[in-house]
Amino acid sequence: MTRSCNHRLWGTVRTLLFGASAVMGAFADRAEGVVVDREILILVDVGKSVSDADFSAMMLGYAEAFESSSVIAAVENGDVGSIAASLVFYSDKKEQAVGVGWMEMSTLVEAETFADQLRGVGRPFNKNKTSIAEAMDFAVPLFGTETGGAGNGFESGEQMLLMAADGADDHSPKMNGNRDTTVADSRDAALADGVDVINALTVGAAGSVDAYFAQFVVGGSVDGVLGQVQNVEDFADFGGVVAMQIQAAVPEPHLGLVLLIGFGLLGMRRNRA
Repeated sequence: MTRSCNHRLWGTVRTLLFGASAVMGAFADRAEGVVVDREILILVDVGKSVSDADFSAMMLGYAEAFESSSVIAAVENGDVGSIAASLVFYSDKKEQAVGVGWMEMSTLVEAETFADQLRGVGRPFNKNKTSIAEAMDFAVPLFGTETGGAGNGFESGEQMLLMAADGADDHSPKMNGNRDTTVADSRDAALADGVDVINALTVGAAGSVDAYFAQFVVGGSVDGVLGQVQNVEDFADFGGVVAMQIQAAVPEPHLGLVLLIGFGLLGMRRNRA
């Protein structure tokens, strides 16, 4: 009786594994790039309110975050075991630029390579105002085919925008006399085009800026977790908060299948004993 039950259980496990492999194979066949757990695009405000010292501290924080042991462990523990990330700078409505192109991270060595790129990238803008709406519009197609853009070398089921800013939009065109409406419309368009979640890191005293981002910028959800605003008092505190956001951004493995396989193997081992 035990042998029969174990045989049926293992047959069920094999069926599930075969089905999962078929789905992944079909996804890979249609994919135009490397399959990863998630694509994370970082949008960094470099308007005139951000000093050069702040910029250096911010980039160091991002670099240290991607190298942190907690982030590496989370990435390695994902379904695929890798993520792809890129960084874009933005300032006024005409100033957006890719600072670091899309790179895959599945190991500490790859994360260190990405971090080195972050440490070495120069600041492209520093004298103008800030257009959050135009930054989101610029960023959306960079995710590639999932958001209607040209292929970026990667495919994933989840696309995340992580914005960093120290103030509200002060340069996007006003819609019906209201710039906030323009920002909210860009947010809604990004989510409609395929971005799954938009999170924000605000810098400075918590208060009105946080409320602004919560109302007009963040949105969407992944795994039931809504887009959110997190605040840091100054750019020197960036690294730890960024690490927590990236760690939380990596999808966890499907526990049900893992447990089913584990119980099946345990039953087979007991049967052999």
